[in-house]
Amino acid sequence: MRIRMLAFLSGLALLAATPVHAREFGMNLGGGTLLDPTRPGGHFSFEMSLSDEYPTHLAPFFEFYSKSGTRIIPIGISLLYKPPLSEYGGTIYFGAGGGALLTRGQPTVGQPTGTDGMITVAGGLSFGVGPRAGIFLQVRWFRSFEDQTAENEIGIQAGVRFNLSEG
Repeated sequence: MRIRMLAFLSGLALLAATPVHAREFGMNLGGGTLLDPTRPGGHFSFEMSLSDEYPTHLAPFFEFYSKSGTRIIPIGISLLYKPPLSEYGGTIYFGAGGGALLTRGQPTVGQPTGTDGMITVAGGLSFGVGPRAGIFLQVRWFRSFEDQTAENEIGIQAGVRFNLSEG
């Protein structure tokens, strides 16, 4: 499993270092919570445009949730479709992806400790509040596909979006 994790993280680093469309590169940073049971945490992601013709983005992400000695850490990458919300601004987005689900600390029912592969689906909204900054709100569902006793996890994140493009 450690070799798979190292290969996955190396692939994320390679994707992050690959040149992409310069006008569309952003970073999301915010807080969030997992639901049922509630676990507070945070969210960090990059969004890189893949095409001039279609509003598709590659989004490597890292999230961290902790409560009562148990830490849940989803690390992955999503392919997002981000069409404009309206002519007045804003973006709506949705997508799917995968990655690794790290669980550390005290094991619970349906959530043993370890590292498993995961699938994820996300959707959200973002609005600009200035030329280089904005806000985002998203919902992410994820589940381990290796552990058959794992539960569905749903998280809500909100925070600040920074436009890192040079244009």
